[in-house]
Amino acid sequence: MTDELDALAVEYHDFQRRMAPTYAHLEGDYRFAETFEDVSRAAEDRRIQDDRDFARRATAIDERQLGTQDRITREMIAWSAS
Repeated sequence: MTDELDALAVEYHDFQRRMAPTYAHLEGDYRFAETFEDVSRAAEDRRIQDDRDFARRATAIDERQLGTQDRITREMIAWSAS
């Protein structure tokens, strides 16, 4: 279960950086330096849907199988993405 949560956390972190490339660049992550934020309504709708999917996937992970730190990670993804 921890591998699933770890993979989700990495995927969510990359998603956040991809959606906010300027912020990622300021933090030293230059993978998305050639892009800018898409502020269109369609992009906002996609991000809302993607966020909901991340929250759903996080809450689907059984917290009883997780240690304290992994529970915090699970809850932070679910909270941040909702």
